[in-house]
Amino acid sequence: VFCSGMSPINVALFPANADRKVLQDIQDISPFNRVYDDVLECDLSLVNPSVHSGPCLINLGAIEQQDLRGKFCMYEHFTFGAAKIDLAIDNERKAVGAAFGYKLRPLEDFVEPKGALRWQDIYMKMHGEPSLTPISGPDSIWNRYLTEDCPNGLVPWSELGKLCGIETPVIDSVINVYSVVHERSWRELGLTMDKLGLEGMTVSQIKKYLVSGSV
Repeated sequence: VFCSGMSPINVALFPANADRKVLQDIQDISPFNRVYDDVLECDLSLVNPSVHSGPCLINLGAIEQQDLRGKFCMYEHFTFGAAKIDLAIDNERKAVGAAFGYKLRPLEDFVEPKGALRWQDIYMKMHGEPSLTPISGPDSIWNRYLTEDCPNGLVPWSELGKLCGIETPVIDSVINVYSVVHERSWRELGLTMDKLGLEGMTVSQIKKYLVSGSV
């Protein structure tokens, strides 16, 4: 295996009150810039589902027909509409995070806008960044940009929204469309509250569990 380098990533501990000495071991293996308050804040700060979903949804036809249309490059095909969908997903994710007491800004950290994040900022970053534009893919509708981001990102965000009374119509729409395209229920196959061990808990109970490891 050849590794040309490692990008710093942010981390969290479970339970959050665990001995932080382990962080030094992690730092030695993989550098990080920030330690989140808990693993739920870490999950809600994941960038990929809020970056990939807009362009993949809008370009499903181009992704499916690459043998006819040629190689698909997501960032090259990043449109205004894709940026608007991504911003809507990000706003819904932030609303869910706020219900748990988090001030999320994953896209701001990635896009680095000069002011409040706008869809135009997302478009200029994704479509105009020299290091992103040449990247090819997804190579099919079964690529991880869809089949990983949806069940492991969008589904739990939606489920958390239901738990705390936050509506997530755009996130739900992406889940529903992908379920039709892939002919399977990502809602059932994804990370539900039951699979996460959070079924039946309140927001305050979840927050306590994240810190102590017990309800």
